[in-house]
Amino acid sequence: MLLTDEGYVTLSDSKYHYYLKDHQGNNRVVINQSGTVEETNHYYPFGGVFANTGNTQPYKYNGKEFDGKKGVNLYDYGARHYDAALGRFTTVDSLAEKHYSESLYTYCYSNPINCIEPNGKDGIYIAFPDYKISTPIGKIGNLGHAGVLLIDNKTGVTKYYEYGRYDKEGKGIVRTFAVPDVKMGQDKKPTLESLNKTLSVISEQAGHGGRIEGAYIESDKFKEMKTYAESKIAENSNPKRKEYSLRNNNCGTFAADVLKQDPSVKDKAPVIIDSRPNSIVKEYQNSFKSLNYDPKKRQVKIE
Repeated sequence: MLLTDEGYVTLSDSKYHYYLKDHQGNNRVVINQSGTVEETNHYYPFGGVFANTGNTQPYKYNGKEFDGKKGVNLYDYGARHYDAALGRFTTVDSLAEKHYSESLYTYCYSNPINCIEPNGKDGIYIAFPDYKISTPIGKIGNLGHAGVLLIDNKTGVTKYYEYGRYDKEGKGIVRTFAVPDVKMGQDKKPTLESLNKTLSVISEQAGHGGRIEGAYIESDKFKEMKTYAESKIAENSNPKRKEYSLRNNNCGTFAADVLKQDPSVKDKAPVIIDSRPNSIVKEYQNSFKSLNYDPKKRQVKIE
């Protein structure tokens, strides 16, 4: 079968089949291209099926794939498998340290009526267009400064990283600092109010209180991006690490490298010819959504 946005196509006969979903993304009804009902499913809040007709395809609760072979009976959520009979995941949360008050195996904070587990994460390429960088001949404008904000769309947890010559030797190091987590809206995206607070802190601590221009990139590779950024922090103590270069190893190229840990982002990312952070963000805005934060109005726009 070949999945589509609305359902799937069976390759054996090239026929379309469509999902009718509820507000949680559960596949409740499957119909074929003639309108004939092929499958129905009625779920308990935690995903167990209490009534159904037909069993023509495997994507059911939350639209996730159900593996019922040999009595496994688990849903595949990508990072982990979920047992609807228990209402628990089978392995611990990779972000458990952020939610120490919750069980390591909990599903939707034990509130499946109001929450779902989309397993989606976003990244934001952040540039400070008015930032003046220090060089041997003094501060220079029109280059800008850049960082990267990672957002876990499941929890609203954020991580911010940036690269620059913050060390005494001027060889360049990656650093991070705490920023407020965001609140996720019903559309599975950060609310503008909470994102404003996060960007306000980033502007003050990393951008001299200036404007932010960014590229909003939807991705499900939060863990991979975070792991890469943390590995670069670990390299800070390595005297043989690659040195900072305005031409090919600066804050802008670092932020882009973090985002490109998602292969789909890497495939869509622009070819960087002008490595100035201000130029890189413009290139990314041509390929992804644009984000602009005005510190005077404390207002963010994504378009």
